[in-house]
Amino acid sequence: MLEIKPQLRGILMSRLKLSSAICAGFVLTMGMSFKLMHNDARKKNYRRFYKYYDAEADYERMVEAGVFDSVRPGGEIVPP
Repeated sequence: MLEIKPQLRGILMSRLKLSSAICAGFVLTMGMSFKLMHNDARKKNYRRFYKYYDAEADYERMVEAGVFDSVRPGGEIVPP
């Protein structure tokens, strides 16, 4: 009958190699999934927003709404 002896030396290093390999694979997988699902989608949304964004029309809308203190609705500049 074969007798199997327990590993008494080097067990920490053998487990550490396996654990670090698993951890590195997990980190790479999560990093790539975050990049693809979050960052790329966010860049795409910004690109789409600024493709159709008209700053002049937005400024005119805010002037007419009375957002600015220095410009009255209609475009008249308020003296200081």
